[in-house]
Amino acid sequence: MSVSRSRKTTSTNLWANRHRSQVIRSRNRNKMNLKAILFLFLGSMLFSCCIAFAVQTPWLAVREVRIEGVRFANRDRLQRAARQALGQNILTLQSAHIRKSIAHLPEVESVCLKRVFPRTLRILVYERNPAAILLSDESAYLIQSDGYVFHKAAHNQVYGLPVIKTSRSVNAQVGKKCTFEEVLIAIRALGIARKNRLPVSGISIDRLGDMCLNMCGGMRVKLGQPDSLAEKIAVVRSALNCKPSLSREAEYLDVTCPKFPVYRPRTDGV
Repeated sequence: MSVSRSRKTTSTNLWANRHRSQVIRSRNRNKMNLKAILFLFLGSMLFSCCIAFAVQTPWLAVREVRIEGVRFANRDRLQRAARQALGQNILTLQSAHIRKSIAHLPEVESVCLKRVFPRTLRILVYERNPAAILLSDESAYLIQSDGYVFHKAAHNQVYGLPVIKTSRSVNAQVGKKCTFEEVLIAIRALGIARKNRLPVSGISIDRLGDMCLNMCGGMRVKLGQPDSLAEKIAVVRSALNCKPSLSREAEYLDVTCPKFPVYRPRTDGV
């Protein structure tokens, strides 16, 4: 009897201890949950206060705008667009409208805005890459390799680019592609010359459509009609490889018939 009573007492004590442990663990768990909730609430309040302060503080208002990468675009129009950022909070700056205003300029290919904390905005302008200068009447236009006209320049401004001259008037408009076939062919000829590393200062086209490359050394290259341009320009490259001084000594090199090129040496007084 004593043995069975002892076993009952032991099992009762074990059950009581287990129950007591579960109660204690439950209380501790509830305390931890309350602490976590409290810390989460206080952290959220602190975070909200920080955000409100950052958005409203004058210390983060844009005071300076830097415009970089501009060569052709109108700086006054760029600055008017950039001034929209002055006074705005650098964190909540509405940059879409500024970016759109600048990207709308015909000279601009793309634009990137970067925040420089605490008060500066950088505007990086990436302009279009000109292939040549197109002369038309008394005006000069920058033109891309695809014929897109994106900037009107002074007649004497060539920016170190090859010049395209036509005997007929070209209706060039800024912000639109030039559809004049002779101009597009001239751009293609300049591209081939560039690939062949020819120092070309310009190209001219007469009323009959005959083309002439003007070399930097003063020599003229008569291409004739715009057929077999790659073959004709390759002949010029080969001739200069064989005789580099040819560009200074020759008045012109005629490759109208690429299989039988002809050159005329310069004479005194020419």
